[in-house]
Amino acid sequence: DAILAQLLRNSGDAEVLIAGAIGKLDTDGLLSERGSRTPAAPAAKSFSGPADLGPSPKAGLLFDRTLKETDAEFVTEKTFSVGSDPWLKDHAIAGTPWVAGVMGLELFAETAGRLTGLVPAALKDVRFSLPIKLLREKPIAVRAEAVKRGEEVALELKSDFVTPQGIKLGASRTHFSALTASAEPGWSDAPPQPPPASAAWAVPASGIYAAYFHGPRFQVLAGIKTISEGELLAVTRRPAEPLWDDAGRTLVFHPMLIEAAFQACGYRDLHYLKKMTLPDSIGRVQVFRKEPPPETLFIWVRHTGQED
Repeated sequence: DAILAQLLRNSGDAEVLIAGAIGKLDTDGLLSERGSRTPAAPAAKSFSGPADLGPSPKAGLLFDRTLKETDAEFVTEKTFSVGSDPWLKDHAIAGTPWVAGVMGLELFAETAGRLTGLVPAALKDVRFSLPIKLLREKPIAVRAEAVKRGEEVALELKSDFVTPQGIKLGASRTHFSALTASAEPGWSDAPPQPPPASAAWAVPASGIYAAYFHGPRFQVLAGIKTISEGELLAVTRRPAEPLWDDAGRTLVFHPMLIEAAFQACGYRDLHYLKKMTLPDSIGRVQVFRKEPPPETLFIWVRHTGQED
């Protein structure tokens, strides 16, 4: 107001520059220190996840049957086949179906839930040590073993090599392993502001799946909105075809959302390193809401460095 009054009192022409910052013109900082209006950074968000995902459903789960049940141990069995699990054809490499790692996480959550009575909200120290392949599309039976270890549950996914005569050869193979974990608050870093829906795709779904091996049932990304070496923002979508042709399963650990995160992370490496990568471990994975997810979600990926 004082500046405007002075301009009105003075005669002659005047020029007024209005700027949020004038850079080198204010090397002494006289103006920037006075009344600076630097926009506040987006507030960091913290989500308090549930301690667990509730009681384990009694029917419709991924595993086929129970092999063992005690107070300290619970073992389930699942036979994967292209007949009972048609999505396997859409998760095949060079024509050989691979059991998706996220389905191993689902088996872990279901089996731990049967042992403790409550489905865990988080898993940690996940290792994908040995892939589960359906060689020549032959079905393969795997066991999910859950054993109490203090406050945690130790989990392993195993299989045996059995001859056509029904003879087991060698020791059991451990494919995946993990531990249950207690729930923790969500991220402390503020996620980026999503671009408007009308913004163009940096990478459309057609570009992603021209490079990936995933078929329609496992095409869970609508595209990538922004991509850089340090960050990536992708958008999920429901697959064009359901995982199962029948009524499906009562999945408890949102495996397809975790799959979307895997694919988004993998595309960063494919784009910048020209390498097709698969996850071999997860430090921690947590589910914050057990309700069915919305049609679309944003996936924020941050690259924190590469380990040898």
